Amino acid sequence: MVARLTQRLAPYPECKALMMDGQALTFEDSTFDAAFSILSTTLFPDWEAGLDEAARVVRPGGWIAIVHWANPQGADIY
Repeated sequence: MVARLTQRLAPYPECKALMMDGQALTFEDSTFDAAFSILSTTLFPDWEAGLDEAARVVRPGGWIAIVHWANPQGADIY
């Protein structure tokens, strides 16, 4: 996924794809205006640490969006 994203970001030299532990991000505090978490709370061994990290790296007044399944198996399909 990171390799594919790196290819897709080629037209945007100011952007790059990184892989790191979402429970211990290597960014400074208040680095971003927003953070988006897709299913990480389901996958992190310590989901609270992951949310704490998202809050830490987003500036005060910034936005955090989280997608989470209540059922670890995924969304119900009807």
